[in-house]
Formats: sequence, C-alpha cells, structure tokens
Amino acid sequence: MSKLGSSDNPLKVAIVGAGPSGFYAADALINSEYKVEVNVIEKLCAPYGLVRTGVAPDHPLIKKSIEKLYKVNVIKVNTLLSKDRFKTVRGKIAKKSGYKKAIITLKEGQSIDIAAGI
Repeated sequence: MSKLGSSDNPLKVAIVGAGPSGFYAADALINSEYKVEVNVIEKLCAPYGLVRTGVAPDHPLIKKSIEKLYKVNVIKVNTLLSKDRFKTVRGKIAKKSGYKKAIITLKEGQSIDIAAGI
C-alpha cells in the first residue's frame, strides 16, 4: 500500500463551512507537502459564509484563497461598512449588529458559479 498523502493515495478531507476558516483550512491543505483532495461542505445555498456578509473581506488571505479555490483572478476587493441598527421588538430594544460587505472584482470574462460549490 502506498504512503498516505502521496499521489497514489491522497488524503481526502472534508471541511465543514465555506466561511473564512474554511478558506484558511483549504488553503493550508492545498499548500501542504501532501497530496490532498479537499471538499468544502456548506449548509447555505452559497459559499463564503461570513465573507459573503463581510467579516474580514479585506484580508489578503481571503483574496488569495478565492483565487486558488476557484481559479480566478481577483482584481480588487471593495468593502462597505453598515452601522449597528436598533429597533423595538415586543417592547424591548433589539440591536442588529453592523457588518462589512465585500464586493469582489474579477478579471474580465471570469465568474464564480456559487451554485456549483467548490
């Protein structure tokens, strides 16, 4: 039997969650010295998790991970910041936390099919 992590016997890894941590884990595994088959599992209908709603979208590792996982060229990442909002619900004040939103610009002619998964 060939060595685990070789091209004949690659490691098969499932990462649960396609948010920032999932991207970091996938990137680390892909860049490791071992041959690895990575499957990212996401319960939502689209990947990116908190990246989609904007947590740490300006982090360079997110850009790099998106480029590697989807084999696209990210030209730039713009972020928008939403402030906290308050409203009264059943007589109590409820707070909806603000968020960052990332708008990712890809090289012309490229796209990411978020319905297809990673």
